[in-house]
Amino acid sequence: MTKALEDWRSTVDLSPLKAEIESLSEEREKQKYGYKTSRQWSKEATNLTGLKGEFAFSLCTGLPVDRELKSFGDSGVDFDFGGITYDVKSTLYGGVNPMLIEMPNKRLVPNVYVLVHINGWRAKIVGWCSRKQMRHADSVDLGHGERLCIRESQMRE
Repeated sequence: MTKALEDWRSTVDLSPLKAEIESLSEEREKQKYGYKTSRQWSKEATNLTGLKGEFAFSLCTGLPVDRELKSFGDSGVDFDFGGITYDVKSTLYGGVNPMLIEMPNKRLVPNVYVLVHINGWRAKIVGWCSRKQMRHADSVDLGHGERLCIRESQMRE
């Protein structure tokens, strides 16, 4: 089911993996219940949105999703290939120029940040940026405090 790498910008249908993604999301939600980092800014469970992005990235690259439950999270790395680490960020925002968002005082671990747009059970990779780019990103308050933000127009494709 892996897509050809040159097709990574096309929309990915996640519906064949729906049961697996929902099951893994439920396990992670139970594990993180009440954690300060389990932010609920949308009506969809944060782990479900994130996992959809990770599975989309996996389908586009052939890299396996880490299904292991980690009580303290993934330390900011979702994928590791050839010594290059990736953090996949997912957004439900359907407007113009979506943003990759990161906490401003967080240690920036991954080499590459990837933004995936989620629309139901369909996903599309928006773009990516480097750790250096994220470190020098604009600081924006989107109503939940200051965040480092890279807009789609600033990302690499």
